Amino acid sequence: MYFEAAEKKLEIIRAADTQSLRSFDRSFWVKLVSVANAEILSSMHNDECDAYLLSESCLFVWNNKFVMITCGKSKLINSAQYFFDNTDEALISFTSYKRKNENYPQLQESNFQQDVELLTRLIPGKSLRVGNLDSHNHYLFTSNNRYQATKQSSKVELLMYQIDDVLAQKLQQKTMISKDVRNLIQVDSLFDKFIVDDHCFEPYGYSINGLYDDLYFTIHITPQDESSYASFETNIGVNEQNHEMLVRLLEIFKPVSFDIVEFNQKNTYKFDSFRLFALSNLTTQHSVLISYQHFHQSQVQVLIPQNV
Repeated sequence: MYFEAAEKKLEIIRAADTQSLRSFDRSFWVKLVSVANAEILSSMHNDECDAYLLSESCLFVWNNKFVMITCGKSKLINSAQYFFDNTDEALISFTSYKRKNENYPQLQESNFQQDVELLTRLIPGKSLRVGNLDSHNHYLFTSNNRYQATKQSSKVELLMYQIDDVLAQKLQQKTMISKDVRNLIQVDSLFDKFIVDDHCFEPYGYSINGLYDDLYFTIHITPQDESSYASFETNIGVNEQNHEMLVRLLEIFKPVSFDIVEFNQKNTYKFDSFRLFALSNLTTQHSVLISYQHFHQSQVQVLIPQNV
């Protein structure tokens, strides 16, 4: 059965002097996740953040903001509506909703345009698209609040398409357990200071969350041949630190192509064996700098015809 790896992401920021989101009862987050057709599998916590591993990706909750990422047939927009319906809208400083184009959009319960129609009934905002329509592209909605982004809200996404066949085959072995995957993708050496929480899915698939102080990372892998994909997101460091981290991940996953999407930082990346095919830089009204770069392997890919 086909699994849609393309992800949706919701981020909501509240005023700093309001009740901490971490003080909300767990039942609130259980319900917020369930309305998106997902469930909480496990969680971990430190002094700065609560991280939830979901059946359809992840949820991170800080004192004044949360980030929720889902995939598959999830309907993340329902979580946005639940949050607005059950909290004080006046305390919300910023809302963003991002959605990657799907391989099989007809199997989704809604499309981005329908999601935005619902969002704009909750809060005024603007939407845009980055990327080519005949390739990978990302749709983004941001609210019209008078929020101004800071350096502390910087983060980077690495979205990798058609990961290495050898790695994908290993990840599809039924004997694979979480520790095996962590070793395979070198989690301990890449994120040695982080506490982690991870899960291997049936029949296959893998998710991991990591926390260190107020820093986080999350990796999600779909190794199926028809939807081979891995994503990475973090707010760790900037500039050279990010570049080294991304190089290591690309060496591990060896994707055919990938996107780098940065928020509130702008780096010029160069990678051996990959060519930059598309780029876009823009700044929203909230001073959120969004940088998009799409890379593809330099060598010719030899395709094998598939029976359909």
